[in-house]
Amino acid sequence: MNTRRMRVLVFGQLYKRMRFRNEADADLCYYCGGVSSGYDHQPPLAIIGNYLDTGEPVLPIRVPCCPECNSLLQAAPTRTLHERMELINGLLSKKYAKEIVASQRWSQEEVEELSGMLKSTIISSLNTGNVAIDRIAYPGHILADPPYTGGRALRLCPRCKEYTYADISVCELCEHDTEKDV
Repeated sequence: MNTRRMRVLVFGQLYKRMRFRNEADADLCYYCGGVSSGYDHQPPLAIIGNYLDTGEPVLPIRVPCCPECNSLLQAAPTRTLHERMELINGLLSKKYAKEIVASQRWSQEEVEELSGMLKSTIISSLNTGNVAIDRIAYPGHILADPPYTGGRALRLCPRCKEYTYADISVCELCEHDTEKDV
């Protein structure tokens, strides 16, 4: 039996599945909004034993995740979903840096002037860059009943990237009006 499968058997029951206000979100990656095909564990399965050994408080949760985000995050030693969200945004930005720059440099008129393989390559790069920008800007899901909020739903503020209560229209940290983003 492989090591990951062993960890899932030993520690898997500790992880709580996050519930979302909109159950359709359960099919989307928590980090980028892509199609989810599995779960990401926070803290990662590879290091949860460290927390248990030291007695350090931790809330093991699992969220839907696409294969790319799960692969990029792997066993990154993060303590919160917010840290993982920041990490994945940085990793996606780095991975798709050329495509993101291309999507911001080329105008539609410039692309129309091209032809053949160059045009199709540039269009592909622009599409990839635009998708990457959307994934990086994805605000996360609105959570419903996380165990640490007493049943109050949380929303990730798109400006400061911190969690705020979903029933409060203005972020308590940066005073951003989150109602405008809904």
